[in-house]
Amino acid sequence: MKYIFVLSLVCFILGCSQIEPYPFNEKTISKNKIEDCPNIEGIYHDVGEGEKNSHCEAVTVNIYMKSCSFYRMMVDQWLSSNDEVVFEITQPSADKLNITFKNEEKQINKIEMNKEEGDYYCSEEGIVIPQADFHVDGTGMVTGTKKYILNSLEDNYLLVKRVSHAAGLGFFWVPFAGKAEGWYRWKKVNVENP
Repeated sequence: MKYIFVLSLVCFILGCSQIEPYPFNEKTISKNKIEDCPNIEGIYHDVGEGEKNSHCEAVTVNIYMKSCSFYRMMVDQWLSSNDEVVFEITQPSADKLNITFKNEEKQINKIEMNKEEGDYYCSEEGIVIPQADFHVDGTGMVTGTKKYILNSLEDNYLLVKRVSHAAGLGFFWVPFAGKAEGWYRWKKVNVENP
């Protein structure tokens, strides 16, 4: 029993982390702003790029599960269509942010966020969308937070940094903690490659 306690303590203290370096070498963040928030308005292809170990490389037959899907990040579910999906980000005012997902001009989903209600906030890093999660299943329980930091690049891409923190009990008795960061980007519609 003493060894289990020591092993559990070491695992908890050490934790784990996966921090990916910024993968898009020469890309510069745009200085264009709407009050204190970056201007990220535009229509983007929902086929993105991410770092090497991201969920972008999932093996499946559906094209939108093979790529980084902004829809997957924001709605936490996969699209079942092979049709091209785009998303439009609008900032109708300094405290509103709307994301509309479309499939051949048909609206799939619309997310309306309000800064005053805490749906997002703006920082020096960009527009921050926080999310919380609590999960219990047969392998243990996990509580964590995720935040997506959105910004635009001068070469017509939406840049997203994902930061996740988690802590929990594996098999309901082994404590663990971890942190992960990753980078993703989506290209604007009708913009040629730089």
